[in-house]
Amino acid sequence: MKSNHVNKKFQIASPAEKRIIIAKDVLKRLKLGRILITSGVFVNFNYFSSIENIYLKKYINKELQTILPKIKQCAVCALGSLFLSQVKMANNCKLSENDIKCAKLSMCEKIKQIKYFSLKQLTLIEMAFENGYGYFCHNNSIVLTDDEYFNAIEFYNIYPNDKDRLVAILENIIENNGKFVLK
Repeated sequence: MKSNHVNKKFQIASPAEKRIIIAKDVLKRLKLGRILITSGVFVNFNYFSSIENIYLKKYINKELQTILPKIKQCAVCALGSLFLSQVKMANNCKLSENDIKCAKLSMCEKIKQIKYFSLKQLTLIEMAFENGYGYFCHNNSIVLTDDEYFNAIEFYNIYPNDKDRLVAILENIIENNGKFVLK
């Protein structure tokens, strides 16, 4: 895919189809080794090897999509992985000077740009991935039922590592027509 454009298939997809496209793209990026799945890290470019910090300065106020193909690898959490794939498809994130300076993206600033998953879905995904810790677990007005909370923690406990847990979350989204469903 060429940088700096909206993916046509993504653009015409329904919201549920967009969530499935995002989940499949994360799985692909994971398989290619482009992302390192790490609890507690939204998006961290400190793991890239093809670009120097000085080189990155030219991307201030530019779309993140223009830099994604150049990044060999970066660390992300579950929500960070969804965010990067959404940016890849929809080209909707400009890099600030602080993003470049820190070589990472702040979840507090960027989370509002994850458009295709509801706040409730993002909360459930994060609870299941972060074991009750993380941004939505402490900074959110979305109230989960006791069952949702305990099912998310149980989901976390089933998978021994971050990568397996994220793959299970993504497969769950794909199998459930674009929705993360806890049983």
